[in-house]
Amino acid sequence: MFSFYSLLHCSSEPSLAGYVQQIEGEGMPAFEQDGKFGDLFVEYNVVLPSSISQLARTSELFSAFTGAITT
Repeated sequence: MFSFYSLLHCSSEPSLAGYVQQIEGEGMPAFEQDGKFGDLFVEYNVVLPSSISQLARTSELFSAFTGAITT
């Protein structure tokens, strides 16, 4: 059984490949300790596209600077 989480990485720095975020109390149940949970460690795997069209690049930049969503 898998659980899925949405994570918000709040930082002024970009997420780098290999960055590990620790989330307290969201990990595996502690051995013989009812109701206690360990920490969850999330490792980010950042994948960048090898190429991007000019239209997509312009659209993404516009969206990033204005907050507008473009399709």
